[in-house]
Amino acid sequence: MNDRTVLLDQWRKVLVFSISAGDSWGFSQLPDAQQFPQRFPIAPEFDGVQSSDDAQRTAAWMLSGVICIAALKLHRYDGDPEFIAGGEPCGWLDLIVHNLRAIDRILPYADDFSTGYMLGLGAALELAMLLPERLPVLFARIDAIGNEDLHRMAIAAVQGLGDENILLDMIDTAVAK
Repeated sequence: MNDRTVLLDQWRKVLVFSISAGDSWGFSQLPDAQQFPQRFPIAPEFDGVQSSDDAQRTAAWMLSGVICIAALKLHRYDGDPEFIAGGEPCGWLDLIVHNLRAIDRILPYADDFSTGYMLGLGAALELAMLLPERLPVLFARIDAIGNEDLHRMAIAAVQGLGDENILLDMIDTAVAK
């Protein structure tokens, strides 16, 4: 096995999502960032040099989008699907950001990871504030994504083969419908 294959296998083992498993919910249902390898196994098909900083940064950005979707999905299982209460963001935003910050402190390319999820959360919050009637469309898309889907999306992301705008595209679709 080559180094990339070994690294990819490590990511496969750690990128486990268990959202909605059991009666309770918590950020422990997202992958354990303490186990994340310190490099991404960039695929040969990636349009760039596999070991370059740009490829690693792109993978971090893509992974943050998937993790952000998972955090939003996890929030939905909390039983409090609201984003805004009385014109102000609900406490969910603080909780999600706090837990995602814990992940980005562990990862290399943390700035790219945090910028990715902050952009996604910001877009979701903007949708909630400006077009709250469109939230059910976004929620339906998020609810339709299962743990296996999240795993596949995350594995593509760590290889640089994911969608750089996955959550933003979901929000755009919610607005357009």
